[in-house]
Amino acid sequence: MLMKKITRDIGQAVIYLRVSTTAQKDERFSIAYQEEACRLLAKRNNFKILKVYIDDYSGFTFERPAFKKLHEKVAKEPIGSLIIFDMSRLARDAVGLVSFLISLYQELGINIYSVNQQGFQASNKLPSSLDKYDINDLVKMMIYGLQVEYSAKMFLKRMYLGRRQALYNGCIPNPTYGYENYTINDGTHRTIIKHSESKVIVLCVSYYLDGMRFSEIAQSLIDSNISPGKFKQWSGKIVRRLILNRSYTGKFKFG
Repeated sequence: MLMKKITRDIGQAVIYLRVSTTAQKDERFSIAYQEEACRLLAKRNNFKILKVYIDDYSGFTFERPAFKKLHEKVAKEPIGSLIIFDMSRLARDAVGLVSFLISLYQELGINIYSVNQQGFQASNKLPSSLDKYDINDLVKMMIYGLQVEYSAKMFLKRMYLGRRQALYNGCIPNPTYGYENYTINDGTHRTIIKHSESKVIVLCVSYYLDGMRFSEIAQSLIDSNISPGKFKQWSGKIVRRLILNRSYTGKFKFG
């Protein structure tokens, strides 16, 4: 369905930021780092930032809350520019990224600016149909898309291999409630049982077998002043997650 054409003001801009892993949150792709770089780009171009959209979702799907809200806003208002830190923030696969650049933003007439790909600009001056695109524009889009997809796959591969090696060494990455990691003399990590929390798990299972509901178990833990550990507060959902956690039966899934 064709969207109603709106007269765009290139000086009005929105910023889109995304992270999906703990590593990205802590390192160069952190939200703070992305936003600072995007705002510098906006300042250099005299853009007025109307809103900043932030997602904590995988780039392999377009079903992201902030991403959807961004679409709704630019479809109704004369926003002319979208600023991102990197093409990978929009999508993590080549086909999805290229389709997004060519169809949705071509139809809306939004200019897209990327901090990391400074030579790239998806502009409303591009032709409205695929067969009219200059071959250089198509090649550039596809190259960026393939770079993003390759980078994502290599990142996932490194993460998988790292987790597998950690398991071989006796360490569970990000251990669940009831376990903790510690460093031994050679610098490697080991996962051990945290007995103060393991007793709580046994207690929860015992209550559950006695017929108590998850919410009732949670309230009992609160009334007994039992620490929720890494959880902010006991709740029925938390108790359910603990009782149904298969890792307590010796099964661990990763990758």
